[in-house]
Amino acid sequence: MLAEAYQVAATTLAALGKEDAGFTRRAASRRRDYEERGEQRTAWLVHADGSWARASARWLDPPTVHQGGPRCLWTALERIRHRLNAEGGLPIYGSRVHIAPDGVCHFTRGTWSASYG
Repeated sequence: MLAEAYQVAATTLAALGKEDAGFTRRAASRRRDYEERGEQRTAWLVHADGSWARASARWLDPPTVHQGGPRCLWTALERIRHRLNAEGGLPIYGSRVHIAPDGVCHFTRGTWSASYG
């Protein structure tokens, strides 16, 4: 469950909305952002504004989450993961993209839209 949630974060969080843009993984600090030690798994999320989250779990148990800063990154991740589970996909999948001359990518699918870049 923790590994699945981390994959959702690592691949989609920044592209799903302006309020989540700027999400990075801890790799920017030259340390691993996800690790497994036996049955213990830990994931870290960080944001340029100082927000951070650390989630640790044993095997398939629900993670214990600690987070701080102006944004609740794990809460945002859980919102996205619940949407993925409820709808079977995220709106970015199958969306149309327009790349503006300034390099900004504009995604649309139905009534959903987001920009990145």
